[in-house]
Amino acid sequence: MGNDINQIIFRLFIGAVIGAIVGLEREKSMQINQEKSPIGVRTDILIGLFGGVALYLSQIVNPWVFLISFFAVIAYSFVPLTRQSSSGEKMMSYKTAISSVIVFLMGALAFHGEIQIALTVAIITTFVLSLKYTLTKFIVGISYTELIDAVKFLIIAFIILPFLPNQAFDQSIIGFFEPDTFVKPLDTNIINPYRIWLLIVIISGINFLGYILVKIFGRHKGYSLTGLIGGFYSSTVTSLNLATTSKAHPDLVYPFVAGILLACGTSFFKMFVLIRTLNTALFDRLFLGMLAMCAYLLLAGGIFHYIGEKKRRGKKQTAQKELVHVKSPLNLKSAFKLAGFVLLIMLAANLILRYADVTWYYALAGLMAFFAVDDPVIISTADMAGKVLTLDTAKNIILGVILLNFLQKPATAWFFGNRKMLKPLVLGFLGLVLVTVGGLLYL
Repeated sequence: MGNDINQIIFRLFIGAVIGAIVGLEREKSMQINQEKSPIGVRTDILIGLFGGVALYLSQIVNPWVFLISFFAVIAYSFVPLTRQSSSGEKMMSYKTAISSVIVFLMGALAFHGEIQIALTVAIITTFVLSLKYTLTKFIVGISYTELIDAVKFLIIAFIILPFLPNQAFDQSIIGFFEPDTFVKPLDTNIINPYRIWLLIVIISGINFLGYILVKIFGRHKGYSLTGLIGGFYSSTVTSLNLATTSKAHPDLVYPFVAGILLACGTSFFKMFVLIRTLNTALFDRLFLGMLAMCAYLLLAGGIFHYIGEKKRRGKKQTAQKELVHVKSPLNLKSAFKLAGFVLLIMLAANLILRYADVTWYYALAGLMAFFAVDDPVIISTADMAGKVLTLDTAKNIILGVILLNFLQKPATAWFFGNRKMLKPLVLGFLGLVLVTVGGLLYL
C-alpha cells in the first residue's frame, strides 16, 4: 500500500459505506421488531471504518494491531449476548453480532483494495438479513424428506459430478463386440457420464428454482399467478393441478385457462437454458421462433386473465385462490431415471437415423412429446444438431415437439378438469399453431 493520502481516504470511506449498508437494515429491523441493541447504523459505520484503520495501523505500526482489533470487535459484539442470557432481557440478536464482525472484516478488505468483493459481501449480507420472514416461511413449508433429498442431490451435483469422467465410452463398449454383430451408432459421443449427468443437474436445478417459487409465491394465489409461477417448475404438473382443481369450481373457466397458457409460456425458460448449453448454433437458429411462441402464450394468458377478472368483477365474485401441490424435484431416484431415459432416447435416435428415414425420428419425437416426455427429446435433438441432423431439421423437430407437448393440455383439461375449458383452450392453442408454423417457415 502506497502513501497516497487520497487513496487511503477513499478506501476508508468505502469501509464506512459498507457499515452504513448493513447498519441501515439492522436499524430498520430493530425499529420494526421493537428491539434494543448497542449496535445500530452509526455503530456499524464506525466498525467498518475501524476495520480499515486497524489494517492501516497494522501495516505502519505493528501487525498485531489488526488481530487485537478483530478480537475487540468480537468481544464488543458478543459479550452483550452473554449478559442478556443471564438477565433474561433480550438486547440484541446473534445476527446483529455476526453482521458487525463481517462489517469489520469487509472494511479491512476494502482498505486492502478489494473494494468490489467487500461491497458484494456487504450487499449479500444485507440481503440475507432482510429475508428473515421469507426464509422462515419457506423453511416451515419444507418437509424433512425434501430436505434430505436436497442434501443428497447437492452431494451428487457438487461433489460427485466434478469427479465423473468427461469422456465418451462408446468406442470402448463397441470394442467388446464383433463388427458384424454390433450396429455402430452415427454419434460415438453418447455415453459420456459427466455430460449426461450435467444435463440432469441443469434440468433438476431449474425445476427446483420453480419449486422454490411455487413454495414462496404460489401458495394461496390467484390461478393465473399460480400458472405463471408453476411453469418454471413444470407446465405439465401445473396444468394437471389446475385442471383437477377446476372441477371444484365449474363456474370459473377463464382463470384456469389463463393459468395453463401462462404455465406453458414460462416453461420456455428451461428449454432456452438446455438448448443454449448444448448447441449454441442451434440456439441461435431457434431463438426467434421459440421467443415468438413464448410471447404469444404469455399474451394469450394475459388476455384470458383480463377477461376472467372482468367477469368476476361484473358478478361481484371474490377472487379465487388455491394451493398448488408440487413435490420436490430433488429426488435421486427420479434423477437416475431421467438420466437413463435421456441415454436411451439418444441411443434410439442414433440407431433410427442410421437405419431408417428421419421421418421415424419425427414420429418418435412426436410420441414422446405428446406424453409429456419432451426434455429427453430436446436434449437428444440439440445434441445431434449439426452432426447427425441438420440445424434446420433439428429446429423443426424441437418446435414440433414443443407444440405437440402443449397441444395435449386441452386433452388434460377434457379428461381431468372442467370441460368448459376445452373451447377457450383450443382457441388459445390454435393461435400457437399459427405462430409455430410461422416459425417453421420464416424464421
